[in-house]
Amino acid sequence: MKTLRTVSALIVTVAMIAVMAIGAFAAENYDWNLLNIDYSSEADLEKAKIQQGASYAVKDGVLRINRNGTNEDHYFDLPEMKTSGKVVISTKFRTNSHNVALRINGANNSLKFNICVNGEKNLFIKGSANIVAENVADEKWHELNAVVDLDAKTIVLTVDGGTPFNGTFAGHSQAGNVDGVARVFWHVNSAAAEGGYLDVDYFRISDGKIAQGGSDSGSGSTDKPGTPETSDATLVAVTVLAAGAVVTAFTAKKRRK
Repeated sequence: MKTLRTVSALIVTVAMIAVMAIGAFAAENYDWNLLNIDYSSEADLEKAKIQQGASYAVKDGVLRINRNGTNEDHYFDLPEMKTSGKVVISTKFRTNSHNVALRINGANNSLKFNICVNGEKNLFIKGSANIVAENVADEKWHELNAVVDLDAKTIVLTVDGGTPFNGTFAGHSQAGNVDGVARVFWHVNSAAAEGGYLDVDYFRISDGKIAQGGSDSGSGSTDKPGTPETSDATLVAVTVLAAGAVVTAFTAKKRRK
């Protein structure tokens, strides 16, 4: 009897973990049809621009932006401002500075989301007290993924595959209403310490479409919006919960006898 109860509890625990995985960011789900650069050459910077006068270099597949006393921006303007659906961003970065940020702008280049590294080297959304990830200015590579849902008015952030941070526009936008997404960019603030830098390994943006065959190659997009909610985690959760229900029912029946 005790063994059955233990098994039942374990099954429910596994199911809960599977449910938590539902909707988690998976890069291979998206077609990076708006931007997909890996800095294999400086020609990639024709796709996403570097602010004039910035100090930067492309070497070994990495873009390095150095602090030189001015604001340094590496930006991408969407072909047209997106006001509905999703904007999905995936990037890999490394820094030694707490004065860097991934920014998302709306109409007239107005700042909407400011995903910053603070003085404690933690990643957070400016305008809120929420810590998204700790100690990211440690000169190690970190993967940052963001899903901006313009219909649900939510922003979901994931760092290094950890637990997603779920926020709402009302509680996390930098200023005013979020009218859409027009520009996405990496920002190195002029206040960065001497020798401060930001390395970017890749920079990808999608309008939420699923890649054909679940590939992140950036080709073969469909018109079907990205819906990771129908991932394998869903099937696992349903199956495990069903098994747990059977075991629980069997345990209850044995107890009645």
